Order: sequence, then structure tokens, then C-alpha cells
Amino acid sequence: WASDPYSLIKFGIPSRVASVEKNIEPTHVEPDKRTVPSKRTPQSYYMMHTPHKSAYLEIIELAIERMKNGSTLLLLPDTRDIDRVLQNLEGKSADFEVIRLDSSLPRAQRYENYLKVSIKGNVLVIGNRSALFAPIQNLTSIIVAFEKSEQYFEKKHPYWNTRDSVFLRAKTENLNLYFTGYVPSSEMAFQIENRNISFITQKANLNTSAFPQMQGELLPDRIIPAIRKSLEKGTVLFLVPRKGYANALLCAKCRNIALCKCGARLLVSSQISDPQCSVCSVSVKDWQCSWCAGTKRYVAARGIDRFHEEIGRAFPNTSIQLSSAPNILEEVAEKTKIVIATTGSIPGGSKEYSAVVLLEGQRFLAASSSRFEELVYESFFEAAAHVSEKGSVFIVLDAFHPLVAAITKWNPGLLIRKILRENEEAFLPPFSAVAVLTVEKQESVILKNGLAKSIKDGRLPTSSQVFLSQDAESDDARILVSVPSENRDVLAAFLLELSRKRAISKKSFVSIALDPFTLL
Repeated sequence: WASDPYSLIKFGIPSRVASVEKNIEPTHVEPDKRTVPSKRTPQSYYMMHTPHKSAYLEIIELAIERMKNGSTLLLLPDTRDIDRVLQNLEGKSADFEVIRLDSSLPRAQRYENYLKVSIKGNVLVIGNRSALFAPIQNLTSIIVAFEKSEQYFEKKHPYWNTRDSVFLRAKTENLNLYFTGYVPSSEMAFQIENRNISFITQKANLNTSAFPQMQGELLPDRIIPAIRKSLEKGTVLFLVPRKGYANALLCAKCRNIALCKCGARLLVSSQISDPQCSVCSVSVKDWQCSWCAGTKRYVAARGIDRFHEEIGRAFPNTSIQLSSAPNILEEVAEKTKIVIATTGSIPGGSKEYSAVVLLEGQRFLAASSSRFEELVYESFFEAAAHVSEKGSVFIVLDAFHPLVAAITKWNPGLLIRKILRENEEAFLPPFSAVAVLTVEKQESVILKNGLAKSIKDGRLPTSSQVFLSQDAESDDARILVSVPSENRDVLAAFLLELSRKRAISKKSFVSIALDPFTLL
């Protein structure tokens, strides 16, 4: 990670609490015969979650199965996922101890659990990304659930990520690896394509229908009768792109975007509220268009609150619940007939829906990068998995889009191969290793030229590329350095030496992020 070891160690060892140590007796743990390292090469797998079944139950079943061979580490993106797994584990008869290890625990409890996992011989450790470094006795398997989550990427120096670190630990300790998700990330798909990881899935067919938007309407005419039939059978889930009311305001007359005096876009929080600046938060009373002086407003980039209004008008006298951050539903009320959720906020209960409606598919897919396109596919498959066996999936998208066929056959292979080929042509991960350097703007050009000279002199691979990105509103600039993926260690060593020399010469600090979640 182009960093000193101590910057990384602090993420793996919790703060010491001396009083806790007095209550823990150190013991010597004999290696379990089942966990004695063998000459057999450890295996790596990617398990795709199946529809009509809770992903959390599948993860628990996998963990219980792996516990037959020794201690297992189960990593989950955030504390909400850990809570859901622990709730589903209640009532499961198991002959092993479950220990939680994550940042939500009180300081003393976390340190106590950290000491316990280091002395107990057969445990299931459940935690977030920092639990990866726990010294677990007789560890045989690591499970990384929902491997595509952004929560697996550290947002502080040295910006390490769970996926690459897991591979390193598995190689060092001869461990089996299991990744789970609905659609593999491009990095995982690259490993699957090269047969370094085995892909595990079950065949399924979903009743899927596509309804294209003709005039930009929220609900095409033909979809409304289909939703009404589904409401007679049960609850319907709607997946929408974003929260809020309206993330863009246009003039209904000339369709120009409404801007504040500072130049930022105006937002609308409700139907009757005054427009508000997205940057300086200034409210604009008696708004009128600066181009044509029109006063009639047109809401663009609708949010979940606006969807709530329009869906409520389309299906009157129907009980509706909303689920979006930070108010994410855990359970759906019995009388609720419609649930409207944003990406990542689908209620965590095991409720199956008579229909799942994926709204504004084209707006979802209008992503600025392949990374966000992957996340859209993941969210669509996750939502579709909540449909009942006799239910239907309705997608507001053109019928010829490959996503429709992929969900119908429950096979994202074509979608991921498309992203891989595009990334290969653009020399993007996983075909390259990328470092993002954040530096003061006045030094950015000098540093970029220095990196270009290093490529010319052979200190970096000749196929390396350097790009400079400057934002007029920021005091910092970003420099992207990409090298072939097989030369990642060369790039890391070079950047570590660069940061050391800059520190010795008392130059300004350069933030270095290797293989970050997004490049923008």
C-alpha cells in the first residue's frame, strides 16, 4: 500500500484496556487435527446468491459448513449486516462459539473479544474489515460477504482494501476463501475468467417483463395494470435511484437548469417548499427563471419523496412505506402494500414480494464509470432476489437491453464480460494497477512531470500512464498513475520511496491511494 507497516497495524489491533487483561487467562491452544496445514492447495470460490432466499441465511449456512473444518472468519460490510447475521444465527444449534469483533462494540468489549479469538480454538468470528487482521487460532476459512461493497475500502491512509488483503493472508496461512454477492466485481470476474476462483451458482428463471419509457414518464401505461394485479396478491417493492425530493430543478418553459447566484444547482425538498442551493443552502423565494423569467417549475432527477407522491397518486388508498438512509426499514408492516426503497436500503427482513419494480432503469445505468455500472447491476439483482417464486420482476427499461435477459436467466456473465472488455481497452483495473496521488495544486505539474520522467528513465514500466486532474474549486490536484497489474509491486515500492524522499526534504505531504474504490 506504499506505506510504512505501523500505519496499517493500527487498523488491526484495538486499543488496549489493561483491566480486561486481568480477567483473561492465557492458555496454550493445541492445533486441531482438522486444521493442520496440508500440501493440498487451498481453494477460492465466489458464491452468487440465489433468488427467493435470504442472502443472510445463505451466508450463515456457508459459515456453519466451514466451521466443520476449523475456525472461520466471516467479514461483512457494516454493523447493520452483522446485526442481521447474528439475528438469523439465533436458534441455530451449533457446537462452536460465535464472537463479534467490530467497531460498534464498546472499547473494553472489543479488546476482550480480540483477546478471546487469539486463545480459543474453534470459533466463528464475525466482524467488519478490520477483523481481517485478528490472530484467530486454527483458522481455515475466510468468508467475505457482499464483496463488492464500498465499505471494504479504508478511507484513511494507507487506503487499504479487504479484497487484496484477504488474498495475501490466505496465501500466507494456506486458507480457503469464499466471496459472496449477486454480481461479481470486475476484479473478481477477472479472477473467475482466469480460473483462479471457482464460480458457484444455482440455475433460476425469473418472470421478468420490460416496460420502456416513451415520454420520460415514471410509470409507463402498460405497467400499471400489471402492478395492480400484483398488489392483489401481496406487497410490491419499488427500487428508485436516489433519496430526497428533487436533485435538479428546471424551468418548465425553457427547460434550463435553475442555478443559484453562486453558480450551484437549486434543489427542492418538497412540492411546496422554496428551491434551496445545494452548496450555500440559500433559499430562493418567488423563484423565476433567469433565462425566460418563467415561474413554473419542472422537477428533474426525482428522489424517493417525489416517487412517493407519484406512486401514491397512481395507486390511491394503498399503504406505503419508504426505506432510505438513514431510516432503513428492518421489517415491513403487515398492512403495507407498497415499499419504496433506494439502493442498499431494501428492508432486511426475509419478506418476499409479489412483484419487484425497478424504476428508471436508464437513469440508473447512466453511470459515470464502470464501477458505478457494476453497483447498478448488483442492486438490480439484489432487489430481484426478493421476489416470491410466483412473483414477477418489472423493469422500466427497453426490452432489448441485456440486463433484462440477465435477470431472467439469473446470469450476469454477459454484463460483466462487457465491463471487462471495456476496461481492458481503456487500460483500467483489473488490467492495470492505479495510484491516485492528491497533492497541492501548485506542486501538481512539477510532480506529474517528474513521474513522466521516471517512466522515460525506466524506473516505472514504459507502458505506464500519468494523468493530471485539477478542480477549479479545490486547492488540491489529483494525479493518476497506472501500470500493468503485474507491475503493482514496482509501483508501490516507487511511491513509498517517493513519499520518504519528500518527507526528508520537508516537502508537502502527498496522499497516496493504491487501487481505490473509484478513480474520480
